[in-house]
Amino acid sequence: MRPFMVSLIAAAAFSAHAWAQQAPLKTTPQIQQAIVAGNWQELAELTAAWQEREPQSLLASYLAAEAYFRLGQPSRALRVWGPMFDALYRDPASVAPLAVWGRELVSQHPRVPAVWSILSNTLWLTGDYEGAVGAAQRAVLLDPDDPHAYSNRAWAYYQAGDYDQAVADLTTAIKLKPGFAEAHYGRAQAHAATGDLEAAFKDYERALELVPDYGEAYYARGLLHLNDRDLDQAIADFTRAIELEPWFAWFYYDRATAYYRKKAYDRAAEDFARAVEIYPWDAWGWFHKGRACRQAGRTQEAIDAFRQFMELAPERGMAWRIPEARALLRELGAGE
Repeated sequence: MRPFMVSLIAAAAFSAHAWAQQAPLKTTPQIQQAIVAGNWQELAELTAAWQEREPQSLLASYLAAEAYFRLGQPSRALRVWGPMFDALYRDPASVAPLAVWGRELVSQHPRVPAVWSILSNTLWLTGDYEGAVGAAQRAVLLDPDDPHAYSNRAWAYYQAGDYDQAVADLTTAIKLKPGFAEAHYGRAQAHAATGDLEAAFKDYERALELVPDYGEAYYARGLLHLNDRDLDQAIADFTRAIELEPWFAWFYYDRATAYYRKKAYDRAAEDFARAVEIYPWDAWGWFHKGRACRQAGRTQEAIDAFRQFMELAPERGMAWRIPEARALLRELGAGE
């Protein structure tokens, strides 16, 4: 499975024709050798050096995360995904060259299971969920005893909306590799998607027992509590996620949402402010900061936030919400 937040922000529709003609990215022969040999520790070291040289490289970010997932370090994997999250949030189409690179990789090494899993991941990142399932299926057929092959196929099924099959694959992965924290975490997500919250909470608990610093697991469990209206538990989980991963805007955003629902508007405003400090191009964040500041009586901050939202809204596809922002500005005595 891959980071849950990716599924929240990579929802844009893609066409194969949108990316098929783009030139593939390049890796060094040493990096490609490490992938083909399944030497994930070497890949982690090589990509760490690459990220130092090119901190915004999407391919370096992706491969570093892949290495740490394979090494059983999901929290570290999440930390090196920063450039990927930024790219997906700013412009989902910017990740398209990854799939071109993935196809080139499997054309060179068609008998290596991990290469097909990597292609699967690059395909769902570009929105080709059917292709992602097909590539993941090849990985499973080439090595039916590899728990990571099932975990990757489960994520492809999850993205395609086949949650029952995702649960089945993750159950197989856990049988093959007891103590597979990422598989428990992924199965929790799939259970939640099917509405089986009891099973989801149980798997989150197990993932956190196995990896106590699994910030994203706290965050995802917090979302379940938030949706279940258990606001105090949601805030507790979001707070722990923030302690572990303080650089992710979504953690602040959703804790702010929980505070807002509790009518703790000052705290909500502070968390929305932190979220837009991290992602200043997030129009929704500015809008919700404005709402929280308005409720908290922080009039000028609310005015500034709504104005910032109106500047960003057209390019973020949110122009339809501008009339509401204008009405709120008039209510705050700021006109338009």
